[in-house]
Amino acid sequence: MADAILNAVEKNRIMLRKPWIVHLIPLLRGLLPTRFFDVLVGKGFRAYSTMEHFTGRPVQKAAIHSETNLKQ
Repeated sequence: MADAILNAVEKNRIMLRKPWIVHLIPLLRGLLPTRFFDVLVGKGFRAYSTMEHFTGRPVQKAAIHSETNLKQ
């Protein structure tokens, strides 16, 4: 993946689409009705649930970090 990013930067590409299936998204969005597209992407590709198990930083560390940034 890093090689693909570096190659895209060297070639001045505006977009890098990885993995290959990402190329289908604009086509599917244009061809399918919105509700069907949302069901396909949401339940089929699980695109809308990728952050369900994200926990982030503990509350104390996040608060200290944001206070430090405000002082700078």
